Amino acid sequence: MDESQSTISPRIPPELILRIVELTKDSATLAALALTCKGITMDAQKRHYTSFTEKSLKTLNDFCSTVLEDGAKKASLVRRLDADFRSPFRALSVEEIVVYRNVMSALIEMVNLTELHLDVLDVRELLGGFDAEEPVSDLFDCTFRLRKFSLNVTAHRTYYYNGLDRFLAKQPTLQRVDLPYVDIQWNPLINMPLPHLRLLKAPTNFLMAILPHTEDLTMLVWRASAEGIDGEPSKNCEKISTQIARIRYFSYGEFPEKISSGGRSSSVFSSIVPYLHDLECLELFSFSGAEKLRAIESLAAPEKLQMVLLHPMRTETQVFEPGWIFSRFPSLRFIARPIYSPILVRGEREIEGYAVFDSKARSGCPLEPAEMYKITSSELLHHHIFELLPH
Repeated sequence: MDESQSTISPRIPPELILRIVELTKDSATLAALALTCKGITMDAQKRHYTSFTEKSLKTLNDFCSTVLEDGAKKASLVRRLDADFRSPFRALSVEEIVVYRNVMSALIEMVNLTELHLDVLDVRELLGGFDAEEPVSDLFDCTFRLRKFSLNVTAHRTYYYNGLDRFLAKQPTLQRVDLPYVDIQWNPLINMPLPHLRLLKAPTNFLMAILPHTEDLTMLVWRASAEGIDGEPSKNCEKISTQIARIRYFSYGEFPEKISSGGRSSSVFSSIVPYLHDLECLELFSFSGAEKLRAIESLAAPEKLQMVLLHPMRTETQVFEPGWIFSRFPSLRFIARPIYSPILVRGEREIEGYAVFDSKARSGCPLEPAEMYKITSSELLHHHIFELLPH
């Protein structure tokens, strides 16, 4: 063998190198890979900038700063951005507000973005205090076409969302929309035609402006007002009866939860029930234990129901065991219970995930089915629990 040949290192197949890039998740490693060889620079950059999901404001700011420094090239690679600005124990600092502004500037350059998730403490505070007319106006200049959009805030006043309807109306490709509960005052909203929408989570006013214009919606999360200021339930349901009939997964609750609601939740739910012909999964908030059972029994076709998610009220002392519910409703496959964080945030415990019981799982006692699954909140960001289970 020639001496020069003996010093040549074995060549790694390019397919293997690209596979390594595909499997790499660490941002620093991807950035380093992008600098090693011109042959993999573009692939490493695509992997690095395609998605940002880290829960660090500093990392988020660095990511958006890098995107802005390079003009439109790197920004055009971004497909998903999760921007978490929530600080449950304090108001955001001046530095954090600067980060928010930086993110908004970067979003304008992310022309190929398809998923956007904003998690903020107080939109109005971030956008200039009480003089801010349209808290979501920073999004109006964006030209991306989203498939998934979620907004989570801790302030629930309607005027924090002025302009949100106009933003959503400019996103006809949306397949999933996740909006927080607001103290609904029935501010006029424009119609939002979203024909490709598959999942909608929204308060009543947004729901009534979006749902009539959907064609493929099968998952609906309805967050109503416990104050009864979002219209007459029966009239609302008549207007959207065709769309409700398509729903396979339905979640209903009224907020803020009342210690004594006088059975309002079950009363409103009864006006929805006649249209739920093909329901497979039901989730109930703000219902007492007895009201939950009556709600299941009142379904148009309870034998089609495969899964229930039961959230206990804050004052509820009696919680029905899964085995007892399975015996009462033999067609059920899954029962899910929320797992709450031990830390109080503004007087409430956040849901960290769900414990899921399977009627087909074997355990020592037939009335105590085994807990088969634990699903964390991170898994629920882009999928509902019903989609994550065999059914």
